[in-house]
This record gives sequence, structure tokens and C-alpha cells, in this order.
Amino acid sequence: MPALDRTSLVKGAGAVTIGSTQIFSKGDINARWDPETEAVAVSGFGNIDDIIVDGKGVITMQPCGRLTAAMLTALYGPFQNPEIDSSLFGSTDTEMFVNSFAGQKLTFHNSAVIRPPSLKLSAINTAFDGDMEIRALIKNDTERSAANSCFTLAAAAFAGSVDRGDIKHLPYTATWGTTAISVRAGWQVDVDVDVEEFKADDYGTIDVWLKGVTVRARCQPLNLSEALMADQLTQGTTASIGSTARQGKDLTLTAAGGLTIVLKDAQLREGPVQWGESKLRLGEVGFVATRSFAAGVYGSVFTIAMTA
Repeated sequence: MPALDRTSLVKGAGAVTIGSTQIFSKGDINARWDPETEAVAVSGFGNIDDIIVDGKGVITMQPCGRLTAAMLTALYGPFQNPEIDSSLFGSTDTEMFVNSFAGQKLTFHNSAVIRPPSLKLSAINTAFDGDMEIRALIKNDTERSAANSCFTLAAAAFAGSVDRGDIKHLPYTATWGTTAISVRAGWQVDVDVDVEEFKADDYGTIDVWLKGVTVRARCQPLNLSEALMADQLTQGTTASIGSTARQGKDLTLTAAGGLTIVLKDAQLREGPVQWGESKLRLGEVGFVATRSFAAGVYGSVFTIAMTA
């Protein structure tokens, strides 16, 4: 068995860059290329081979709490006013790479964010909660057999730094319509994206189409009572079966120096009431955004921006 030099171990941190936007991670960055094969079976012999039928990259990471306008565009841009059935990869390939501090760069030549990170809005948490997912495909209009058609590994010195002032821990204020909401443990905001992959036999997966976006927000209120049940539209003149669930109330979450997030026409979907020693009257309440609609035109499901 050969000797092992401990200085030869390949390890260490890195950072992701999507287009020109660098994103540092809170923990690990994980990247893999998933080949898809199909068995060649012959009766009496079993599987005698496997043929390649597809291959795509999957990159996951949780961004650190650094907030910039460019990051918000890179992570949430296509999902705020979604163009249903559009390509998440667009007409021009977007490169994404992971550059290690040790000086190696793994570049995926055609990439797109298909699952943005959830958000945790709280004075004791950084803004991003959970992993995001980036998908990488073969270059557009390129044969898979071409050199570097999917990714390239090369030596490259690491560049970039983190400004502590961009990492935010901030208290957020919330209003639903005109109702102010104080919360016990911050807000959880989830952006759920529904996609459909498009695959061609001779090329594998060549695109991912956007099919829908659902935005949810959850919290446990401190200042609201069981009277909130009336806002679930379960009875009264506006609660007939078949009536719209729209109430015309945006849910706005904002922090000076941080983010402003608006869930359009947010519906109150969950509002559990509880009684007990040391129990707040309301449990965790949940809101779901409804795509804005005005003058016959559908607009955004939500907006997210640095607070002006």
C-alpha cells in the first residue's frame, strides 16, 4: 500500500457564482452530475449492458445571511411575476461555477435556479433558511459528445470577500391589510416552484419549464385573538360556496436595512386557536399569496427587494 501524504487531501470551502453574482454558503456546497442509464436485457443472460439516456447537474447550498439586490434577482427573479410555461434556462445559457478557496473552479455552462431558498425573517436569524437548488444541463444547441458540453474543471485563483454589514439580523414588522401582526419567533416564507423537464431522446434533458409558483408565510402571532377566525371566510355573506377567497389584503413584511416582501392578496388559510396554561391563544397561522389582478391583467405573486 502506498504512503499517504496528508497535504494531498483535497478539501475546503468554496463559493458559488451565478452569472456575475457571487453567493457564499452558510454550510456545505454540494454538486453532482446525475447520469441516467437504461439496462440492456437479454433473456437467458440478464442485463448485459447499460446505455446512457440522460445526464444533468444538481447543485445545492444554503446561502449565508448576506443580502444584496443582485442576489435577490438571481434567486427569486423568475418567480415573482411568473411567466407560466416559460423556460427557466432562457434563450442564453447562464454559467454557474463553484470556485474553491484552494484554487479550482468547476463551471456548469448552462444553469438555472429551480428552487429558491426559504426565508426566515427574524432578529436572531439570517434571512435564508434551507437549501436552494440549481439545475445544470447540456449547453444549448450543442452535441453532448462535444468536449466540455456540460461542465469544465480548471485552475482558478479564488476571488471575493464578505462584508459583515451585508449579513443582516433584523426585526421585521408585518401588516395584513391594515392589521399589524407582532410575532413570537419571526416569519417563515416559502417559495414553492413547480417545474416540468423537457427531454428529447437524442439529447436528454434540454430545458426546464416553469409551471407554477406558490408563496406561503407562517408565524405565531402575539397580539391577535380568536377573533381572527372570522377572517378565514367560513361563514357570512362572503363565504358562500363558490365565492372568491380573495380579500384584497396584501401581507407586507419589512425591516429597515433589510428586506421588504409583499405577498399579494394573501389569504388566511390556517388559524388554529388553543386554550391552555402558558399557551398563546393562536397557534401558527398561515397565509398563501394570490396572484395580483388589476385592470384585466395578472401581475406578481409576490415581490422581494431590499428595503428602500
